[in-house]
Amino acid sequence: MPYPNEHSCELGTGNYDRYRRENCQRKHDGKCIDAVWGIKGDKTEVSSLRYKTDIWTESAARSHCKDEGGTFEAASDEEENLLPFPGNIPPKPWYTMDSTEDSAEIEIFDIIGGWFGVEVGQFKKDFDKIKNKKEIKVLINSPGGSVFDGMAIYNILAAYKSKITTEIIGIAASIASVVALAGKTRNICQGSYFMIHDPSGICIGTVADMEKMAETLEKIGGQIANIYTRNSTLTKEDILQKMKDETWYTADEAIEAGLADNIVDYGEIAALAFDISSFHNAPENVRELAARKEQEQKPVSDSTDGGELGGNEMPGKSEIDELKAQLAQRDEEIAELTKKLAKVELKVEKFDLVLSEKQDLAKELADLKAKIVKDEKEQVIEKALSEGKITPKNRTRWEEQYDRDPEGTKKLLEEQEPVVDLSTRGTGAGGDESSLNAEEQEIADKAELSKEDIKKYGPRAGKEK
Repeated sequence: MPYPNEHSCELGTGNYDRYRRENCQRKHDGKCIDAVWGIKGDKTEVSSLRYKTDIWTESAARSHCKDEGGTFEAASDEEENLLPFPGNIPPKPWYTMDSTEDSAEIEIFDIIGGWFGVEVGQFKKDFDKIKNKKEIKVLINSPGGSVFDGMAIYNILAAYKSKITTEIIGIAASIASVVALAGKTRNICQGSYFMIHDPSGICIGTVADMEKMAETLEKIGGQIANIYTRNSTLTKEDILQKMKDETWYTADEAIEAGLADNIVDYGEIAALAFDISSFHNAPENVRELAARKEQEQKPVSDSTDGGELGGNEMPGKSEIDELKAQLAQRDEEIAELTKKLAKVELKVEKFDLVLSEKQDLAKELADLKAKIVKDEKEQVIEKALSEGKITPKNRTRWEEQYDRDPEGTKKLLEEQEPVVDLSTRGTGAGGDESSLNAEEQEIADKAELSKEDIKKYGPRAGKEK
């Protein structure tokens, strides 16, 4: 199906259990091409390529698709064909930035990042325009959002920590609480909350998929716990338990835990514009205020001549909008996790390949080293035999000693005097026992030289040392 902002090149069969999308999966002539992966059982393949119309002309995209052997579809102008992929829907702003000559202010008053939100790369570009101001204040009233986007924002701000002041004026929940720790000075308003909990996600797939998801979430939780620990008076063990319990800190409790430095007064908290139904332990007063706000937003029912609506009132527009927003948020979380997991799986595959190659090289190196050691031992022992420093009878003992201490054995053999004189006479090119006179034969017998030894090392002459 074509989309309003991108051309499509269909490559797969279309018969898949599920899909995942990877932005800029490949490049051609320096231009990014997105890929949609199709998954069927254990099989994963690129089902289609997507060319964004702001960087790809229709003719260029069509030509590339032809080279790939795919079926090309140009971008559509029909809005009804729109599907919720990144770029198909205008990104939702979740922050604002304003500045004066010497200072700047950033407001984060919504769900951070995510599938439909402004990309964190845009946040970085906007921040670069104000980063040289003398003072930067970050106001936070957010229920959280994308973990990866939130971590990126924390790192972007923390790089300029000396001039950053963060101020929680409602709630800083989930990953928003990590962002709140990026400042040198960390304020929290009276009536505000600082909430920490374990990261969560949605996974659809096999047992192996679920295990990978659990492993990923555990790693993410550990990294977040490290940040909390570095920026508080709590131990990591305490933090991990608090995250597991989903802990809501009041302003005073946040100060006591070292998660904030100062309390300021902004009046009643502004945290009521968010859906807090996904949180397990939200304080009762927050729930009551949120419920009151929700009630205030419901339209008053119009009376008609026909009286009441037969006991089945139609839901108000605000209720429908709220349900749509909740569904959009769930879809956002699913899509975001699917995208991140695809990248993790790709990295795992590449890592396994590199690890296998590394193990093969390590084995080859070990075999080569073993051969060098064996050849060197053979040379040392043979030289000692030919010089009469050891006898064939004792060869095995000297080989075992060499295995235990190669350098010490070589030094000992170099300093040792010959047991028998192995200088040759005659041609010196070998011989047999018939070449020995009676005295030589006696020496050979004492040295326990066999016929094979005599043939190998040549005639023996001289006296035993």
